[in-house]
Amino acid sequence: MKNALKIFNLLLVIAVLSSCGTGRVIVLQSVHNVPSNPGIRIQAAKDTVKTSQEISNKFSKYLSEALYTEEKICWGDDILLKYRFLQINEGNRLARWFTAGIGNAGEGSLTIEATYYDKSDKLLGKIHTEGKIGSGFFGGSIDSALEKAASEIAAYTRQVMG
Repeated sequence: MKNALKIFNLLLVIAVLSSCGTGRVIVLQSVHNVPSNPGIRIQAAKDTVKTSQEISNKFSKYLSEALYTEEKICWGDDILLKYRFLQINEGNRLARWFTAGIGNAGEGSLTIEATYYDKSDKLLGKIHTEGKIGSGFFGGSIDSALEKAASEIAAYTRQVMG
Protein backbone atom coordinates (compact mmCIF):
# COMPACT_ATOMS: atom_id res chain seq x y z
CA MET A 1 0.00 0.00 0.00
CA LYS A 2 2.83 2.36 0.90
CA ASN A 3 4.54 1.76 -2.47
CA ALA A 4 1.28 2.35 -4.34
CA LEU A 5 0.86 5.69 -2.56
CA LYS A 6 4.44 6.68 -3.48
CA ILE A 7 3.82 5.79 -7.12
CA PHE A 8 0.55 7.74 -7.14
CA ASN A 9 2.26 10.79 -5.64
CA LEU A 10 5.10 10.56 -8.17
CA LEU A 11 2.62 10.40 -11.06
CA LEU A 12 0.72 13.35 -9.64
CA VAL A 13 3.93 15.41 -9.38
CA ILE A 14 4.89 14.52 -12.96
CA ALA A 15 1.45 15.57 -14.22
CA VAL A 16 1.64 18.92 -12.43
CA LEU A 17 5.20 19.63 -13.53
CA SER A 18 4.67 18.85 -17.16
CA SER A 19 3.15 21.06 -19.79
CA CYS A 20 1.54 19.47 -22.77
CA GLY A 21 0.45 20.58 -26.18
CA THR A 22 -2.90 19.84 -27.72
CA GLY A 23 -3.96 20.06 -31.32
CA ARG A 24 -6.76 19.58 -33.78
CA VAL A 25 -7.34 19.58 -37.51
CA ILE A 26 -9.98 21.62 -39.31
CA VAL A 27 -10.61 20.39 -42.85
CA LEU A 28 -11.35 23.31 -45.16
CA GLN A 29 -11.26 21.30 -48.37
CA SER A 30 -10.93 17.54 -48.10
CA VAL A 31 -8.06 16.01 -50.01
CA HIS A 32 -9.21 14.25 -53.18
CA ASN A 33 -7.80 12.66 -56.37
CA VAL A 34 -4.69 11.32 -54.67
CA PRO A 35 -2.59 8.81 -56.64
CA SER A 36 -1.94 5.48 -54.96
CA ASN A 37 1.18 5.34 -52.77
CA PRO A 38 2.19 8.92 -53.49
CA GLY A 39 5.57 10.35 -52.64
CA ILE A 40 5.22 13.56 -50.66
CA ARG A 41 7.48 16.59 -50.55
CA ILE A 42 7.20 19.20 -47.79
CA GLN A 43 7.71 22.90 -48.45
CA ALA A 44 7.29 25.99 -46.30
CA ALA A 45 5.09 28.72 -47.80
CA LYS A 46 5.04 32.41 -46.95
CA ASP A 47 3.76 32.87 -43.39
CA THR A 48 1.03 35.42 -42.74
CA VAL A 49 2.65 36.34 -39.41
CA LYS A 50 6.21 37.03 -38.36
CA THR A 51 7.76 33.74 -37.31
CA SER A 52 11.30 33.27 -36.05
CA GLN A 53 13.67 31.08 -38.05
CA GLU A 54 14.12 28.87 -34.99
CA ILE A 55 10.38 28.13 -34.79
CA SER A 56 10.16 27.54 -38.56
CA ASN A 57 13.10 25.13 -38.44
CA LYS A 58 11.71 23.25 -35.45
CA PHE A 59 8.31 22.83 -37.10
CA SER A 60 9.88 21.62 -40.35
CA LYS A 61 11.90 19.06 -38.38
CA TYR A 62 8.89 17.89 -36.35
CA LEU A 63 6.72 17.57 -39.48
CA SER A 64 9.36 15.58 -41.37
CA GLU A 65 9.87 13.27 -38.42
CA ALA A 66 6.13 12.76 -37.91
CA LEU A 67 5.35 12.24 -41.60
CA TYR A 68 8.21 10.05 -42.81
CA THR A 69 8.53 7.73 -39.80
CA GLU A 70 5.84 5.40 -41.08
CA GLU A 71 6.46 3.18 -44.09
CA LYS A 72 3.15 4.29 -45.59
CA ILE A 73 4.51 7.74 -46.48
CA CYS A 74 7.71 8.27 -48.43
CA TRP A 75 9.49 11.27 -49.86
CA GLY A 76 8.69 12.03 -53.50
CA ASP A 77 7.25 14.48 -56.00
CA ASP A 78 3.70 13.15 -56.45
CA ILE A 79 2.21 15.43 -53.79
CA LEU A 80 3.49 18.78 -52.53
CA LEU A 81 2.49 19.57 -48.95
CA LYS A 82 2.91 23.30 -48.34
CA TYR A 83 2.52 24.74 -44.87
CA ARG A 84 2.49 28.24 -43.44
CA PHE A 85 1.94 29.84 -40.06
CA LEU A 86 -1.31 31.81 -39.91
CA GLN A 87 -1.13 32.71 -36.23
CA ILE A 88 1.37 32.23 -33.44
CA ASN A 89 1.27 33.37 -29.83
CA GLU A 90 3.91 31.90 -27.55
CA GLY A 91 1.88 32.96 -24.53
CA ASN A 92 3.43 33.88 -21.21
CA ARG A 93 5.66 31.20 -19.73
CA LEU A 94 5.85 32.98 -16.37
CA ALA A 95 2.05 33.01 -16.10
CA ARG A 96 1.93 29.30 -16.98
CA TRP A 97 4.59 28.65 -14.35
CA PHE A 98 2.74 30.60 -11.63
CA THR A 99 -0.56 28.82 -12.25
CA ALA A 100 1.09 25.35 -12.21
CA GLY A 101 -1.48 23.73 -14.47
CA ILE A 102 -4.58 25.46 -13.12
CA GLY A 103 -6.65 27.41 -15.64
CA ASN A 104 -5.54 28.94 -18.95
CA ALA A 105 -3.22 31.69 -17.74
CA GLY A 106 -0.39 32.35 -20.17
CA GLU A 107 -1.65 29.80 -22.68
CA GLY A 108 0.00 29.97 -26.11
CA SER A 109 -1.33 28.82 -29.46
CA LEU A 110 -0.59 28.59 -33.13
CA THR A 111 -2.49 27.93 -36.34
CA ILE A 112 -0.85 26.36 -39.38
CA GLU A 113 -2.35 25.92 -42.81
CA ALA A 114 -1.39 22.86 -44.84
CA THR A 115 -2.27 22.64 -48.53
CA TYR A 116 -1.83 19.65 -50.81
CA TYR A 117 -0.98 19.99 -54.53
CA ASP A 118 -0.46 17.47 -57.32
CA LYS A 119 2.36 17.51 -59.89
CA SER A 120 0.50 20.02 -62.08
CA ASP A 121 0.15 22.41 -59.11
CA LYS A 122 -3.58 21.71 -58.80
CA LEU A 123 -4.94 22.17 -55.27
CA LEU A 124 -6.03 18.81 -53.85
CA GLY A 125 -7.04 19.92 -50.36
CA LYS A 126 -6.51 22.31 -47.47
CA ILE A 127 -6.52 22.00 -43.69
CA HIS A 128 -5.81 24.19 -40.69
CA THR A 129 -4.13 22.74 -37.66
CA GLU A 130 -4.16 24.32 -34.24
CA GLY A 131 -1.64 23.69 -31.51
CA LYS A 132 -1.89 24.93 -27.93
CA ILE A 133 0.49 25.07 -24.99
CA GLY A 134 -1.21 23.99 -21.82
CA SER A 135 -0.21 25.21 -18.39
CA GLY A 136 2.43 23.47 -16.36
CA PHE A 137 4.64 24.04 -13.36
CA PHE A 138 7.75 24.68 -15.46
CA GLY A 139 5.75 26.78 -17.91
CA GLY A 140 6.30 24.67 -21.02
CA SER A 141 7.35 26.06 -24.38
CA ILE A 142 6.01 26.53 -27.88
CA ASP A 143 7.76 23.27 -28.82
CA SER A 144 4.90 21.16 -27.45
CA ALA A 145 2.39 23.03 -29.66
CA LEU A 146 4.69 22.74 -32.69
CA GLU A 147 5.11 19.00 -32.17
CA LYS A 148 1.39 18.45 -31.71
CA ALA A 149 0.49 20.47 -34.82
CA ALA A 150 3.07 18.54 -36.87
CA SER A 151 1.71 15.27 -35.51
CA GLU A 152 -1.85 16.25 -36.43
CA ILE A 153 -0.86 17.18 -40.02
CA ALA A 154 1.06 13.91 -40.40
CA ALA A 155 -1.85 11.85 -39.05
CA TYR A 156 -4.34 13.54 -41.40
CA THR A 157 -1.95 13.08 -44.33
CA ARG A 158 -1.54 9.36 -43.61
CA GLN A 159 -5.31 9.03 -43.31
CA VAL A 160 -6.09 10.60 -46.70
CA MET A 161 -3.13 9.08 -48.54
CA GLY A 162 -3.99 5.51 -47.53
